[in-house]
Amino acid sequence: MALLAMLLLGMSVAGAAEVNARLSSGQAYVDAPLTLQISIQNVGEFEPPNVPAVDGLEIEYAGAARQSSQQFMINGRVSRRQSVTLQYAVTPRREGVFEIPAMEVSVDGQIVKTSPIGFVASVSETDDLMFVEIEGKQDKVYVGQPLELVLKIWVQPYRDDELDYTLTEAEVWNLISRRSAWGPFQERMDEMTDRRQRPGGEPVVHANADGESKRYFLYEIETTFYPNKPGRIDADGVRIVVNYPVELQLERQRSMLDDFFGGGFGPGMGDPFESGSRMRLTIAKSRPISEAASVDATKIIPIPSEGRPASFQGAVGRYQVRANTDLKQVAAGDPITLQFGISGDGPLDSLQSPPLDSLREKFRMDGQPLAGFVQDGVKYFTTTIRPIEETVSEVPAIEMSFFDPEKEEFETVMTEPIPITVLPAEKLAMDAIVGSDKPDGSESSVTSLQTPSALAWSPLNWMMSNSAEPTVLRNQQPSSLLSWLAWIYLTPACLFVVGMAIRGRKSLAALARLFRSAKQRAERRLQDVSQPVEIPAVLCNYVLVAFPLGRGNNNQDWQACLGTLRSGGHSGLAAELESLAYRCKNSPATREATNLLVEEANRWIENAETARLKRRVLTSARASKARVAAVGGMEKSSAGPPSAGPRSAGNSVAGVVLLLAVLCVGNGSAFAASGVVLLSPDQQGTLLREADEIYRNAAKLPVAESGDSDTKREAGDESPSDKDDGSVAREAFRTAAMKYEQVIDSGVQNAAMYRNLANASFRGGQLGKAIVNYRRAEAFEPLSVKNQASLLAAQVRAGVPVAQWHMPLVWMVVGGVFAWLGWSLLVRALIGGKRTLAIAGLLSLIVSLACLGMVLRQTTFGPGHQAIVVVDQLDVRIGDGEDFEIASRLDGTEGTVVELQQQRGDWSEIVTADSVRGWVPMTAVQQISPLGLARPE
Repeated sequence: MALLAMLLLGMSVAGAAEVNARLSSGQAYVDAPLTLQISIQNVGEFEPPNVPAVDGLEIEYAGAARQSSQQFMINGRVSRRQSVTLQYAVTPRREGVFEIPAMEVSVDGQIVKTSPIGFVASVSETDDLMFVEIEGKQDKVYVGQPLELVLKIWVQPYRDDELDYTLTEAEVWNLISRRSAWGPFQERMDEMTDRRQRPGGEPVVHANADGESKRYFLYEIETTFYPNKPGRIDADGVRIVVNYPVELQLERQRSMLDDFFGGGFGPGMGDPFESGSRMRLTIAKSRPISEAASVDATKIIPIPSEGRPASFQGAVGRYQVRANTDLKQVAAGDPITLQFGISGDGPLDSLQSPPLDSLREKFRMDGQPLAGFVQDGVKYFTTTIRPIEETVSEVPAIEMSFFDPEKEEFETVMTEPIPITVLPAEKLAMDAIVGSDKPDGSESSVTSLQTPSALAWSPLNWMMSNSAEPTVLRNQQPSSLLSWLAWIYLTPACLFVVGMAIRGRKSLAALARLFRSAKQRAERRLQDVSQPVEIPAVLCNYVLVAFPLGRGNNNQDWQACLGTLRSGGHSGLAAELESLAYRCKNSPATREATNLLVEEANRWIENAETARLKRRVLTSARASKARVAAVGGMEKSSAGPPSAGPRSAGNSVAGVVLLLAVLCVGNGSAFAASGVVLLSPDQQGTLLREADEIYRNAAKLPVAESGDSDTKREAGDESPSDKDDGSVAREAFRTAAMKYEQVIDSGVQNAAMYRNLANASFRGGQLGKAIVNYRRAEAFEPLSVKNQASLLAAQVRAGVPVAQWHMPLVWMVVGGVFAWLGWSLLVRALIGGKRTLAIAGLLSLIVSLACLGMVLRQTTFGPGHQAIVVVDQLDVRIGDGEDFEIASRLDGTEGTVVELQQQRGDWSEIVTADSVRGWVPMTAVQQISPLGLARPE
């Protein structure tokens, strides 16, 4: 009984709740957060503590609690206990000594207290380690006028004298903290992050506050800023924080395959004896330094009030305005969609709609303010007007005023009046519903709107059917084929590998032995020695294999072994090895003496590995710095102007990192359209319903083939007699596409909306826009058969070369069939021993891998920097402007894929599939990647 009581008491004590609190460090810096962890062991139910307020400290909960649980059985009853870790961010806002008092935690109905925790916070002085400055390229600008700003950051590179290593410009840039505030440069920083770019650091000499010249890395970030008030540049929001190193250290890391192969995993078959351990330089200790940006003396001037026109709405720059309507013939009181677009060199996002007072005399209008959206360098405003009476003959000119900062005066531009015909309501022709521009007296085919066959099912109607449910206005997260590819390709491969492992365990073990490092082989051989005199031979073999000077020397000569160590700068190791070998030769051949000397030999191998890897890391770092310096010297000596645009992350320590950085450039959305135009859900729903109604009505009319009517329409030479039912339908489809695009520009991102836009563009004869939007829809629903079929139809209709056909779903299905077929044939060949089945299986796997490569090229590695041509004739110029001569004129380019290289203003540099390189207007191409990431609901 006494023994049972002691056991029960031990269980009770072991199961008691324990609460511990600890800080990540006892030394902190002002405005740099510490991590407070509260660990609760053996807890059933608990309530988080009420964190007390401490003067000068800001304590915030830092994310969800981490929980772990365990189950155990006592006297046949299963109990479950869990451990919980709570995390808090503790940020000192002033220097001083702080103490976080004891906190009470309710655990299983009992109150448990933590111990008080103290720490010291001090101010981290920046001194001359960093300077930040904002420089404007103009001496003065007006409010609202674009101002080119450059953010300059000078950071002094850190050097560790003990390790003889100085941080590179890439490593210094990575020290910049996420707590930095970028102010007007935030959008530019986000853009570079999306494109996996960063500013390049230029080594310069800069004078500190005392006039002393020191070496710095200079990082420059450019942006365009639109000041909204007179005075000086507002740069209060720019403060750069750097986690500046205090100490570096060498850290050992291991391969992810160590456990699988029972130890270190060698770097490759070419060097199977190489150690699986790696040494890398890491920051052992750092402190935050911060610096607010100083601003130069650029002057911001207010817009003059004298001579300001009544139609002036704050526009600064030079602008043009044009307008059009969807209908030219309506009944009195019926709606007309009026759209006017404003283009110019000023900021379009903040541009307001000009006043429409000139229309109110003869038209009824909605009094709501117009939001507008930006597309292809034009800001569009759309509203609905209704003619009051049938005497109205035109939509009057719309007046817009702006301030020209170059001329320093106001100017006014106007649209052309738009002639319309207003009929009494009972005389309105049916074709006016879909926007017919036929002359008075012409008849429309009412029966064509009521044909039952138009509603019958067909493959075309199935592909071209649009969605108008309210769910279409919900955002959707982009998806990927990678998970499906993994299931399709890896499942049969894994089954085959499992079968092979079961049938040939000995072969798998032999394969694992091939990957063992020199250290592992030596340790295994030391386990097998039977007497001390065998130990020196094992260590000699290890030295001749593991150390560079000894590789290739198969003669296990003791003097060669010691010479290898001394030649490599390891004289201390050589002396220890010689002493160990002497003791091995003079020790008794007992088991106890052998075990002691084996342990000592293992310790010597560990010391040798550490010394060898440390020397390799330092040698590699010095060689890399020398290569970077050589490349920098070559760049400075080469002729030619520096490349335009931001410098990407190219000055890495190793050449392979440089290559990967270059390949990653362009995966962002630098070529995407302008920002989101905020519309209310009611406005989005109204636009969607209008677009769907126009689309359905137009679908009941025959669509004209692409031809001369497009050319006339784009040139503005089309007369009413040129239009037929087909052209009316195509115009209606394009109107529907415009409204779908307005919904997308308001922030709606999903497959159904992009497919709606693509279908309307397809049936409106805009095949390039259809292709690019089908591919954008694919980013959200990559497994949609309907979307893939519609995309193939658009590519065939546009005459896109077969080599450019985008069909990842087809490649995935074909590749999956061949993958399963290939592995099945290999299994049959393994069981039956038939050579022909094995050959057929390998050929099938080769085909499946080729299909996998096509899928990855078309979905993962390609679309980020590709675009679709949306015009049939593409003029490729040698420079970014109309003043440059045409290098090549390409016909039949609509729907083809080009590679985007860079952007300057409204021009993009491209490379075609035929290696034609040059500049085209941004309106001629559209980037494939969706215009933005879908926001979660």
